[in-house]
Amino acid sequence: MELGGKVHIMCADTGYHADVEFKLRSFLGSSDQTNAISGRIKKGKDTIATVDGYWDGKIDIKDKKTGEETSLLDVALLKEQRLPRYLMRLDNQKDYESQTLWLKVSEAILNDDQVAATEQKTIIEEAQRARARNLVAPWVPRFFHRDLHVMAPDDAALREQTMAIERLSKTVEAMNESQRVATAYRTQNMGRIPTATHSWDLFGGFVLALVLQALLNWIFYHKD
Repeated sequence: MELGGKVHIMCADTGYHADVEFKLRSFLGSSDQTNAISGRIKKGKDTIATVDGYWDGKIDIKDKKTGEETSLLDVALLKEQRLPRYLMRLDNQKDYESQTLWLKVSEAILNDDQVAATEQKTIIEEAQRARARNLVAPWVPRFFHRDLHVMAPDDAALREQTMAIERLSKTVEAMNESQRVATAYRTQNMGRIPTATHSWDLFGGFVLALVLQALLNWIFYHKD
């Protein structure tokens, strides 16, 4: 499964905005563009920096004025630094724990069945939306609590970041819907589902989120 498309990020506070493209493999089958990412960070019409690399490998950011190139994200370092992951047995997990909740989606992905994966994902998300609509009392976290000693971000900056995240979410939802329709069409007309050379796993989704967060942090908190 491949995820691709263009994302536009804006920050009214700093004046920076970015156009980032998550590229897909070309129709002719070249693997050079697989998981590639490129983009430009601008202020007004001027390009401040460019971003290039692979979201499952290394992404560099280059200052347009000085030509200096630095690392924005290195997945190899993340893999070295992350703590070992320990999984509980499925029969010891509760219904809403991630591995159990997304089990059917994971099984469908491993079976290269994108239609089933999309259907199971939709079932989970619709159930979550229904629970949110029927929630009558404020949600109280079980394991995380607000640190009252940490200063809250500026309201204007928080609103801008919230709006940016909402736009990202809508873009991803639109991409998922387009992919679901295209996959269903191919399945109906070809009788089989093409597979990608790079399997989609949980770590891939985690890295994508880190890429977007790194760009958001750079744009929202970079000052002249």
